[in-house]
Amino acid sequence: MKLEIMVSSFLSVVLIGGFAVASPEANQLQPAQTVLAQASEAKKSVWKSFLSQTGGFTILMPGDPLASKQTQNTQMGAIDTQMFVVERQQDSVAYMVAYSDLPPNLVQQVSKGEANVEQLFRGVRDGFVESIKGKILDERQITLAGYPGREIWLELPRDRKARNRIFLVNQRLYQVVVVVGKDKEKYLVKSVEGYLNSFKLLSR
Repeated sequence: MKLEIMVSSFLSVVLIGGFAVASPEANQLQPAQTVLAQASEAKKSVWKSFLSQTGGFTILMPGDPLASKQTQNTQMGAIDTQMFVVERQQDSVAYMVAYSDLPPNLVQQVSKGEANVEQLFRGVRDGFVESIKGKILDERQITLAGYPGREIWLELPRDRKARNRIFLVNQRLYQVVVVVGKDKEKYLVKSVEGYLNSFKLLSR
């Protein structure tokens, strides 16, 4: 059975155009102009640790992330995705981390061997690439605390590039993404690498 998982398409709006974001407390959508004003304040902040108890992770981010929640309808059922974003407009870069709890029937298929992890990652990758009209430049297998993952390098519209790290931790799918303008890429190598490497799971 071919897996057509589109859990990455929630990123397409962020990568290509304006977006609306919900605050963690109110979980109410805010207009794009409010988000941009908040992002302008966030970009002044220094790198600091961001911890999500609900998400079960910690990561370094250059400012206080803006949070949003989105539901994506897939062939496997509805998938809720929680996303955290810091956008630094002066550097033409956005840092994003997101997590989704996959439908139990899909997890059961993987655990029973009816579908494998490779199929799952391929579906996530293809959904991501299709939703943002990107082009895959490279891909490799990675792990996080013993859990399987993939890292994908992509070329995006509007002279941008992205690195997306995907991890499957039991039922939860994590994505850690950096989107950067090609003209800024060489100046942000250490920041991008440091951000991606700082993603850690909380002890259970």
